[in-house]
Parts: sequence; structure tokens; C-alpha cells
Amino acid sequence: MHAGIAFRPAADELRGKLLGLIGFGASAIEFARLARAFGMRLAAVDIRDITDQEAAQRGLEWRGKPEDIDALLPMVDILSVHLHLDDRTRGVIDDRRLRLLKPSAFVINVARGALVDEAALSTALEDGRLAGAGLDVFEAEPPDPSSKLLRLPNVVATPHTAGNSDGTMRRRAEFCAQNVDRVARGLQPECRIA
Repeated sequence: MHAGIAFRPAADELRGKLLGLIGFGASAIEFARLARAFGMRLAAVDIRDITDQEAAQRGLEWRGKPEDIDALLPMVDILSVHLHLDDRTRGVIDDRRLRLLKPSAFVINVARGALVDEAALSTALEDGRLAGAGLDVFEAEPPDPSSKLLRLPNVVATPHTAGNSDGTMRRRAEFCAQNVDRVARGLQPECRIA
């Protein structure tokens, strides 16, 4: 509006685009539900078997296991990473895998920063090998404000705020209180991390 630009296409249509989800747990399933509302097509990779019934219910047209990531990447228009971080997943989206994506593809990371090699992502974006990225997490948090990645015009970055709404914070506190009550009653806590 400040530049006086109006009535021009401002973005790509999401309808018909293929969203690839690496990891298909709770956050990816919710993202898939929202993406379907925009008419997006869905594909997912997960460590567990995604059954035919679940694939049909969730609208997945393609599914695979971790060894199928390389097959998925050339197909996607948008790649979204939804993994936990450990030695096996650190850098799972590296330079080699970024090169498998189409130049028109976007990368989204709202899970853990170190899942995506930031230096390789920055280079791919600068070189025009990727259309853009949406990042809510970074290898180091907070990220260095002078990072090239934060200065690129094709990057939307937020300071790890996904899930920081008032309602989410209240639900987290309630869940913790419920677990304290469970332990006080001699029950096992839910969602225990070993």
C-alpha cells in the first residue's frame, strides 16, 4: 500500500500444490488438515507405518518411510519439517536434499532449527535454487540478528512463536497440573519422556 501497488497478483495459489510433510505426528496432522482446507494435495513421510485407512482419512496421496525422503522431495511444492531433534534427524534437510527440491519450492520449519542446515538453506535461497522459506526455529535461538538468512527477501522468520498463544500456554499449564495430580494419585504421568 505504501508503494501504491494494487490489483496485481500477490502470491501463488495454494490449491493443487503438493505439501510434503517430513514427520506425521500431531503438528503435521493438524497442518495437513488446514492445508486441505486450501485445496492442497498432501504427502507424508514418517517413521511409523501410515495405514491405508489413515492415508485416506487424512487425504494423503503419497506416503513413505524415512528412506523415501529423497523420492518425495522432487515432487513437493512446499516442504514442512515436523520431527524431533536427535542424532538421526539433525541436518536431515541438508544441501544434498535441498538440491532435490524444485526451484519453485518453499521450505517450512517450525519444529527444531537444527533439522535444516541453515547455511545450505541460505545459499540455496540466495542462488535462486529455492523460492523461499518460512522459519520459526533456528539452530541457535535467538538467531544472530546479522544472519544472512534473516535478511533475505524470500524468508519469513518469526522468533519461535508457533504455539505461544495465550490459549496454548494455558493448556500447557493445565496439562502439567493434571500430570502432577496423576503422580500424586500414584498414576503414571502422560506423555512421559524417558
